[in-house]
Amino acid sequence: MNINELKNSRFLKKEDCDPPLTVTIDHVEQQNVAELGEKPEYKFCLFFRGNIKPMVLNPTNGKLIARALGSKESDNWVGKDIELFHDRNVTYGGQLTGGIRVRPARTTENAVAEQESEPFSGETDNGFDLDQYSDERLRDPEVVSEIRKLIDNLPVSNADKANQFRYLNQLVRRAKANAPTTMLRALIKTEKGGEQ
Repeated sequence: MNINELKNSRFLKKEDCDPPLTVTIDHVEQQNVAELGEKPEYKFCLFFRGNIKPMVLNPTNGKLIARALGSKESDNWVGKDIELFHDRNVTYGGQLTGGIRVRPARTTENAVAEQESEPFSGETDNGFDLDQYSDERLRDPEVVSEIRKLIDNLPVSNADKANQFRYLNQLVRRAKANAPTTMLRALIKTEKGGEQ
């Protein structure tokens, strides 16, 4: 028996998601997440269909769900499936603690895409967020160099920094692919039926 099983929580814990859980979203609502007898602390929680505890919804998991389901509006998440898993690389307060992370539910359609993508967003639990940078800024080598310095100085684990660098590289590749000149060249190439 693991001693983490002794603590009975009203909300999902990382241990509850190992092995991963596929869940169907029922709704999102604010709940008092404080321990009984403590000062109330209200946070948004994600509720699921079936006999599954709700999950406290942090900003990172909110963004991951929005990306997985294609909508930032939680009303559009109702009835959709996601997978919850224990990610040992999650940091909190600069410490590697592990935590619950979200990814698209495993289906035949997204199995290949899941292998190629990281279950990671651009945000760390201390608030640094790569998703704040526009494609235009990510095409500027000086901006990217400054971002790399910021990541290198973050008070987080080396594993979290490595994830940040990988995610930054993905964003830069996407930004370059979305550059107006790159898109124009691809369109001309398609219309002419081959290389120029």
